Order: sequence, then C-alpha cells, then structure tokens
Amino acid sequence: MSQGGRNAQTPSTQPGEMPSLIPTLPDYSGDLATRKYLTGDWGGVRTDLAENGILFEFDVTQIMQGNAHGGRDTNNGFRYSGSTDYTLKLDTARMGLWPAGLITLHGETQFGQSIRKKTGAILPPNFDGLLPVPDDGGATTLSEFYLTQGFGFFGRFGMSTGEANPFEQFYSLGVGGKGIIPNRDKDTFGIGYYLANLSDDLPTFLNTSDEQGIEVFYNIEIVPWLHVTPDLQVIVRPGGGFQDRDVAIVYGLRMQMSL
Repeated sequence: MSQGGRNAQTPSTQPGEMPSLIPTLPDYSGDLATRKYLTGDWGGVRTDLAENGILFEFDVTQIMQGNAHGGRDTNNGFRYSGSTDYTLKLDTARMGLWPAGLITLHGETQFGQSIRKKTGAILPPNFDGLLPVPDDGGATTLSEFYLTQGFGFFGRFGMSTGEANPFEQFYSLGVGGKGIIPNRDKDTFGIGYYLANLSDDLPTFLNTSDEQGIEVFYNIEIVPWLHVTPDLQVIVRPGGGFQDRDVAIVYGLRMQMSL
C-alpha cells in the first residue's frame, strides 16, 4: 500500500505478474476543479482498491427535453429525467486470479419522466428513459453482468422476417470527433442517423412504413467530472407515419457528473 504523497503520483500501470484489460488505472487525485471524479480518492481508499483490482464508478445523468413541434403532443411538452449508474469492475489480473479478465456489474436507477410519450416516436429521442424499465421513475435494477476475456466489437444493424417483430430492418450510422474548437481539446461532438423499416405484415389501416431520424450533439467539458451536452433531434414520420404525425423536433440538454 502506498503512503502519504499518493496525490502526487501517477496512476498505476499494468501489474507485473499478469496482463490486465485495464492497462492504466484511473487517477482519482486533484482538487475539485481539476479531478475527473467529483468525490475524489476517498482518502486514498479508492486508489488502494483499484490497485487490487476493485474499481467503483458512479455516474449521474440529468436530461431536460421538450417537444417543440409535431409528434404526438406538444402541450406541456417539457420533461426532466435521468438516471444513476453504478458500475463495479473486478480486474482478475490485479486480483491475482487469472490474466486478461474483467468482471463487470452494472446497475441503474431511473428518475423523472422522459419525452418519449410526447413525441410518439417508435425509437425514443432519449434512450436513457428506457432503462432500466421504460418510464418507471424510481426503478432500480442490476442491468448488466458480464465477463470480458479479450476484446469485443458491436455494430448497429438488425433485420428480421417482420412476422414476429414490427421491425424488418434497423440501420444507424454516425460520425464523431473531439477538439474542433480552439482551446477545447476535451469537448466531443457527434452526428448520427437511423432508419427503422416496419414490417409489411402490420395491419394496413395503420398506414405505417418507416421512421428515420438524425441527432446532433456537442459534449462540453466544464471540469473533468462535469459534462454538459446540448443536442437536437429531428424525427421524420414518428411512429412510422401512424396518424400522419408531423416531423418531431426535439431539443435537449444533458448534464453528467462522475462521482
């Protein structure tokens, strides 16, 4: 266990005995304005636990959104919602168990009301409102438990016959980056697009075809532990064109704190 001058040290790197999937441990040091995590190092306990393969992460996300035009309903169309995420990571290499293994447990609590019902869209403007239980403020669940042994990849594309699923195909793509504004190297941005084709087997009186949308966001780092993200979404044919809903234009502001 290291002593005294912990806050002046750099984060620990790979353990000498076994390769770890976490090559560099988080740095919990620093004052309130510069450290990455709001609650810091807990008097050195947080770094001691991390060096022994036990890492805790807590994140609070708060979202304000309003349906400004179209969709299902613009009356009283402003909503506040959010979630608290709890993540426990067990680094099997640093725990002396086996090399290159990572056990992750992720729990979350939802609060407030999302904008989903106001837009009437099939795919919600705010996916945070679907988890852990759709539009159920106060619900807390263990959402994920998985073991990583190596590296994995994922993509956003899906298709079905449309017989047991209202979607036949789903596609999404996007582009992102960081540091496009001078002296704002930690800020990030993104532009994303999705298209969801509905099944031809749905009843014809629904008069549905597909839904598509685009989202633009800019993530602003206020301090390392506090990020604010304004975003704008345009949803074409919300609900796949059901009830001839007009284009939904959704604005939002997300605030995320790393505790």
